[in-house]
Amino acid sequence: MGQLAHFTGTVLDITDYRDTEERLMLLAQAFRSASDCMSIADPDGKILSVNASFLRTYEYTEAEIIGQNISLLRSPEIPHEWSD
Repeated sequence: MGQLAHFTGTVLDITDYRDTEERLMLLAQAFRSASDCMSIADPDGKILSVNASFLRTYEYTEAEIIGQNISLLRSPEIPHEWSD
């Protein structure tokens, strides 16, 4: 067998990545366990995620609500200009 003539490697410091990942996991846990209704929607109002309290309050399943427009939840008693 021959001897190793050359070695190339890469070293990455992933400390910031791991710290960010931990913070995101904590935020996700807080979102899921919050007693208040919470939803995340994109800029066009498309619902991307909801928590369990939201599902209980509005009596939707996740499959029914994800992808719908948040305006679906607008109360008829609230004037339109207040909800924009």
